Amino acid sequence: MANKTSRKSNSFVPTIIGGLVIIIIVVVISIWIAHDHSKVITSNNQLSSSQINADKQQIEANWKQFFAATTPLNTREQLLQNGSAFAQPMQAEFSTLSSAASSAIISQVTVNNNGTSASVSYTVDLNGQPVLKDQQGTALKINNAWKVSDSTLCGLLRMGGTQPPVCKNI
Repeated sequence: MANKTSRKSNSFVPTIIGGLVIIIIVVVISIWIAHDHSKVITSNNQLSSSQINADKQQIEANWKQFFAATTPLNTREQLLQNGSAFAQPMQAEFSTLSSAASSAIISQVTVNNNGTSASVSYTVDLNGQPVLKDQQGTALKINNAWKVSDSTLCGLLRMGGTQPPVCKNI
């Protein structure tokens, strides 16, 4: 009988080892898949330095054009997040600048990791003199074009003492 018991315990050991090998293989494959998947997510959310530089250049150009006194209203509408909703307030505010040379000087643009928004530090000049220094605004990428956010324009309008109805919920 001693022989039969030792044979049973010897056959039980390979079963345990086989089960452990299967568990280890499943764990390794799960870790590998999770690690590989996290790389895909990270790479999709991170922009290359050339893309960030291109985005910064487009943001700077669009913001300068938006604040330039010579920019027509319809172009300004295209450069704003919901430009057509702001046509009347922009017409009223920017018409007073028609004789002044307004511009924006962009001091810093920080594009977020997924490239859909950016923080913009800027100064608005009138006739070469800074009138709104070190302002903070937001640019949004909409349909592959960088636009001045509605909240940025509403903040400026509030500083100027006006709050058009379109800014009430912003």
